[in-house]
Amino acid sequence: MRRIKSLGLGALMALALLAVPAGASATGGIEADSYPVTLKGESAKGSHKLSFSWFASQKTCPFYLEDDIEQPSPAIVADWILGGDCKEFNANGCKLQFHPGTQNTFGFGPAGCGPVKFKINGCQVGVSPQTLPATFTNTGEGSNAKLVVGTKTSFTWTSESSVVGCPTKGNIYKDTIEGTWEIKGFDKAGNQVGIEATDLPYSGFFIAGGSETEARFEAERYPLPILGALQPKGALTFYSDGQEDGVQCSVAELDGDMASASTEVFLTAQYGGCKSLNDGFSATMSMSGCSYALGLDSVGPPYVGDFALACSGGASLKVVVDPPVVGTCTFTIPVQGLGPVAYLNVGSSATRRIAADLEGKGIDHTVSEVGFGCFGATGLYSEGTLSGGITLEAPNQ
Repeated sequence: MRRIKSLGLGALMALALLAVPAGASATGGIEADSYPVTLKGESAKGSHKLSFSWFASQKTCPFYLEDDIEQPSPAIVADWILGGDCKEFNANGCKLQFHPGTQNTFGFGPAGCGPVKFKINGCQVGVSPQTLPATFTNTGEGSNAKLVVGTKTSFTWTSESSVVGCPTKGNIYKDTIEGTWEIKGFDKAGNQVGIEATDLPYSGFFIAGGSETEARFEAERYPLPILGALQPKGALTFYSDGQEDGVQCSVAELDGDMASASTEVFLTAQYGGCKSLNDGFSATMSMSGCSYALGLDSVGPPYVGDFALACSGGASLKVVVDPPVVGTCTFTIPVQGLGPVAYLNVGSSATRRIAADLEGKGIDHTVSEVGFGCFGATGLYSEGTLSGGITLEAPNQ
């Protein structure tokens, strides 16, 4: 797991997560002003020019492409055809793929598809999956915003013909492709929708489903890190009916990893800026091998769920208030469900995040030490509360 940054999240959540190696990942993708959106593209007038050295000629073969996306996407993966001088086109299972951002490529894929086939001067040509460099330029404003993709590079092709007058079957050639695509977005009514390519990693985090399908935490790419923070001017508060006091924390480091869509989110946390409620004495909260889990019910919106404390080896969450006199005030919270959560999707596109309001009630805990300046008595208690509002997000890296 990666510690990404320190956040002001009053004492909340953590769960012993299954660590998922993040690995290196490319960033960048396609955003639209609204979703779903149909992306339609074609070669600019006079494009694309494909040179074929064996034929000692250059051919004009315009591309036409289309792709549907439901949310920001790291790539365009389009159905396509070739026209013009490229006759009897057959994509043969290959998609036309565009990857803006740190990759800045286009190509034919996925691996194992094809080869793409068409005829030049009556001779069968095959183009195997390959990735080639491209440039991406955002042009226009508002609903007229579109994407212009350019390329001038080498590509390889193979002769697929056994016909006299064609290159020997199986021979591989390296020639050039040059041209520009213009790609626009359209809604279901056929109205143009603004689109753009971006270098930012797609890490929006949100809840989807809940009406006809199971509600789940989802993201725009996997694996991804998750961070939590207090909602603005918020705090998270634990109150002990046994000590007749509580602790409020204003700083926490909270993070986890998510490998796929799920009905649970698991996070680890460290806390700071904690003080007692009654007198503002210095306090600490330590997970001590424990963690919290956020769960999501199957229906919504509105989305609701619950959160729980999980601990390993009999550990407990530990809270200590340290008055400036003799002794400390100590209480511990064991494994248990803590209470309900109300969720709300906030933001759009890659900035999507989840606001969660926590209302833990009836929390079992043990008061094990009551020092001078503390309230209440030692013993087992069952009316503790844990409340506060947090925001969960998957930040750009």
